[in-house]
Amino acid sequence: VQHALQAPEIDSSIRLIEEHTHSLALRGQVHTAMNWLQALPNELVRTHPRLCFSHALLLMFSARLTEALMRLRDAEQSAFHITEAREAQVFLNQVAIVQAYILFFKGDLASSMALAEQVLERLAEPPVQVREAANALAAHRLLVSGDVRQSGEQLVARLASPLSAGSDVFAMEVFVHLASILLQ
Repeated sequence: VQHALQAPEIDSSIRLIEEHTHSLALRGQVHTAMNWLQALPNELVRTHPRLCFSHALLLMFSARLTEALMRLRDAEQSAFHITEAREAQVFLNQVAIVQAYILFFKGDLASSMALAEQVLERLAEPPVQVREAANALAAHRLLVSGDVRQSGEQLVARLASPLSAGSDVFAMEVFVHLASILLQ
C-alpha cells in the first residue's frame, strides 16, 4: 500500500486500502491503516463510501468517537457511488450499526438501541454480522429498562442468536449480558 501511495496510482491505493485496512486494524495496526487513509486527500476519501467507513472504524478504535460519527455521515452521503441497490442497502445498514455502537459508547443508550432496532426492522436477509450486532445492541434496551427478570426470556432469546454467529466479540458480549442478568 505504501508503494502505491508513493506512486501516482490512486485507484490502486484505494483498492489496496479498502482490502487491507480492516485486517490490519484487527491485528492492532490501527495507526498504520490510519496513516494510509490520511495520505489521501480528504475530498477523495469523502467520495469513496468504503474508505469513509474504514476511516470511521479506525477513528472509533482510536476513541475518537465524534470524528467517527462525522466520517460515517460522509459514508452515508457517498453511498450513492455503490451502484448495486442491495449492496448499497447492506452498506448503509453496516454504517447504521457502527453508528449505534458509537452512540452506545458515548452513553446515548436510547438512540443506540433505537437505531439498532430500526436496522433489524429494515432487514429481510441481513448478513450474519449485521444482524447479530443489531440483536446485541437491541438487547441492551431490555437491560437498561430495569425489568430484566420479566423480560429475561426475551433477552436470552435475543442474545442466543449472536452465539451462533461464530464471533468471539459477539459471544463475549452475550456472556457479559447473561452475567448481568444473573447478578440482578
